[in-house]
Amino acid sequence: MGRACCVPQCKSGKKVPSHKFPKSPIRCLEWIKSLNLDHLKSMCADELQKFKVCYMHFREEDYYSPHPHYHRLLMNTAIPSLLVYSNDSTDVKTENNVQQQPLQYFLNEDKQHNKDSQSMVTNTLFLQEQVHKQLSKQQVLLEICDEQQMEIKTEVPEVQQKINEKGTIEKNQLQQLHCEQKDNKKQQENVIYNLEKRLQRIEEQLTIMATPITNGSRRRSNLKHITRAKSLSPTARMLYNTVIKLRRSNNRLKRLIKQEKQKHKMKVLKH
Repeated sequence: MGRACCVPQCKSGKKVPSHKFPKSPIRCLEWIKSLNLDHLKSMCADELQKFKVCYMHFREEDYYSPHPHYHRLLMNTAIPSLLVYSNDSTDVKTENNVQQQPLQYFLNEDKQHNKDSQSMVTNTLFLQEQVHKQLSKQQVLLEICDEQQMEIKTEVPEVQQKINEKGTIEKNQLQQLHCEQKDNKKQQENVIYNLEKRLQRIEEQLTIMATPITNGSRRRSNLKHITRAKSLSPTARMLYNTVIKLRRSNNRLKRLIKQEKQKHKMKVLKH
């Protein structure tokens, strides 16, 4: 409400409801032609935003109210068509006065009807163009989706084949590893069995050698209780040394068997 009406000879003042020019260049041109504002034809839509047209140039049909308690609003398709001139005493004189100029009234109405029809045609063409653009975009998107679906359908068998080949390879590797583990287990069992047999033979030999032999006149010394090897005879000393070697070998074999059993037990727990 800060600016006066831009229509020449309109003296409605600055304190009456006014409306800015629309932002659409097409509708701005329609307003200019309807109000004969030739001096504004050279301006663009952004420059026309600083000009206003008061409510007296619009018809009642150009307004609507979204709710009974709300103030009325100007319709988007409204075009000012009334050329009104007023003075300070609200003495109104219109060119469209039906009682004074009935012929001019009908001519103006017909002209306005033609303008409205032209505006509707322009809006329809604009809407058709927008719809055509949207349909073109949707068609492009559909083509892109179809191409992507075709690519996916082509790639799926290849990916499935690669997955099957990889699964077969991993299965064969697991079977081979299982067979190797079984072979290693058998080898370890054989080693343990041989060591146990060897230990058993050594223990039997030690038992035989440690058994005292009865001679006709005297009993041989018990090698287990010998504390000084120097006091033995050469034959007894040689036997004593042999027994010592066998015991050491026996202890070493026991340690080896114990270690093999522990390794075997750990592998079984891991699997």
